[in-house]
Amino acid sequence: MPDSADEAVGELALNQIDGSGLMQPSTLSPREQQAMRDAFEQSVARLTVADVPRHHLEFRKSGIGPNAFALPGGTIVLTDELYRRMDGDRDILVGVLRANRISPRVMAQFFVKVRQPRPGEQAGSGVRLPIAFASHPADEERIRYFEQAAGDGR
Repeated sequence: MPDSADEAVGELALNQIDGSGLMQPSTLSPREQQAMRDAFEQSVARLTVADVPRHHLEFRKSGIGPNAFALPGGTIVLTDELYRRMDGDRDILVGVLRANRISPRVMAQFFVKVRQPRPGEQAGSGVRLPIAFASHPADEERIRYFEQAAGDGR
């Protein structure tokens, strides 16, 4: 598929998502967004040019909870909720955005933070993960797997 068609499909998809009511404009400050973009760009700058597809990082406030996803044409969407759930930890967030070549330690930290109750949430309330995580094992099993892979297993 030509790049222009891929970009058109991605743009149409993002417009559909934005128009669906599931996503709203980001409430992250321009400073937070730029710091995240800079961290992501620094991360991909270390890769060979052939390994870095065209990409553009977008931010949205989500009605479906913490998430990040990629669309055709190189658009990557990071939700405010995921950013806040990770306490703005750019190392973890960049790892999630890059999706491949993620260290097991980063993934374990990611799932530990996803599981932690946030202010206003009751401890042990069983925070529901968005659909993107629905096919993964339960939190404890997932964390144990990545801790063992990182050599941090208990």
